[in-house]
Amino acid sequence: MTFLTLFIIWAGGLLWFATNITYSGSPDMEAPADAIIVLTGGTKRVQTGVALLKETSTTDLFISGVNPDVTEKDILPKEDGSLCCITLGYKASNTRENAEEVAKWIDTKDIKTIRLVTSNYHMIRAMLEFQKLMPDLKVIAHPVTPENFNMWDSKFWPITFSEYNKTLLIWLQFKQA
Repeated sequence: MTFLTLFIIWAGGLLWFATNITYSGSPDMEAPADAIIVLTGGTKRVQTGVALLKETSTTDLFISGVNPDVTEKDILPKEDGSLCCITLGYKASNTRENAEEVAKWIDTKDIKTIRLVTSNYHMIRAMLEFQKLMPDLKVIAHPVTPENFNMWDSKFWPITFSEYNKTLLIWLQFKQA
C-alpha cells in the first residue's frame, strides 16, 4: 500500500469516528445492568452515574480514576446524603488502568452486565479496553456528550483527532493479541 492509500483509509476512519461521536444515539435505558461504572476525566460523567443509580434498579456504582482528594461526600449532592452502594476507585490514571481497576472490583462481586458511563468521544476506546480484559462481561454503553461538543466547537476536532489515534492503537493491539 502506498502512503496515500493509508492516509485515505486513516482519514475515512477519522470521519467515521467523528460521525459516530456526533450521532452516538441515546443509551438503552431499558437494559438491566448489575452495576454502573463511571470513568472519570470528563464533564457530566459522575453526575450521570449518580443519576442512573437513583433512576434505575441498579444498586452498585463504581467510579474509576477518582482523584485521591475526593470523597463520597464531594460527589453526592448534599440533599442526597448517601446512596448505596458507591465505591470509589483511586488507582486508575488512564483507560487501561480503569479497565484493570474495574476488573478487580468485578471479581469480588457477581456482576455479568455493566452500564459504562464515559464521554461519547471516549466510549469506543473504553469498550475495547473492557472487552480485552473482560471478554465475557456484557457492557451497555452510556455515552455522555460534553456541553457544546459538536463538529463546530473548537474543542471537537483536537479531542476527536487524539481519541481516534489512541483508539486505533488499542484496536491494533487488540487485533494482535
